[in-house]
Amino acid sequence: MPHVTLLFPFHPADRFAGAEPEIEAAAREVEPFRVKLARFQYFAGPKTAWLEPEPPDSVRRVQSALQSRFPDCDDVARFPGGYRPHLSVGQGPPDLAERLQAAWTPLEFDAREVALIRRDGPDDPFRVHRTFTLMSRI
Repeated sequence: MPHVTLLFPFHPADRFAGAEPEIEAAAREVEPFRVKLARFQYFAGPKTAWLEPEPPDSVRRVQSALQSRFPDCDDVARFPGGYRPHLSVGQGPPDLAERLQAAWTPLEFDAREVALIRRDGPDDPFRVHRTFTLMSRI
């Protein structure tokens, strides 16, 4: 499932009920925002092409609100430079991002919620367990 990882690792599914009020509170701290997926980047270590959500600071605000409530789920925040929002799209050689970029039409959408996803084993596909609405000024 395409997704932007906000926390990793996360609690096992049998602890989701206890985590859900904290996720909901974090989601209420961040207003919905417009996201543009226009530029491919490449992580050389895992040989992964990815799309950079723009503006990245909007995604960072969601991640920060969640991270403050789940400090033990900090793998994605421990990189040099901190958390880097990305949507992984595939693995391949170093020119993969360039090749994908040549055929890509930018995509825009409104981010209005955060999804808690789960799978019940390494071969089980991820699915949405529950969504949490981002705060609205309405």
